[in-house]
Amino acid sequence: MTETNLGKYRKDLDALIDEAQSVRNSLLNEVQPEELMDWVFAQVSGDEKLAEEHVRQLKTFRVAYHHWYSEAVAVVKQLLPDRHADFRPPL
Repeated sequence: MTETNLGKYRKDLDALIDEAQSVRNSLLNEVQPEELMDWVFAQVSGDEKLAEEHVRQLKTFRVAYHHWYSEAVAVVKQLLPDRHADFRPPL
């Protein structure tokens, strides 16, 4: 694996980790919206309008998860081809 490939894999993994936070927020918004709003409000230093805008822009959990999962499976296939089958649903 060249340094260029390693850098790309790190970038891909970092993006998946960031996107996982959005998936978490989407789920929390569906099951505990008040808790999510409190957390986002604290993250944006008490800016209520910014917090509300952030929450409004969230995808539904189903959409967010499916996008993240598709990307995650592709990364697993590249980095851990022997484990790829473990991340696929049974047929």
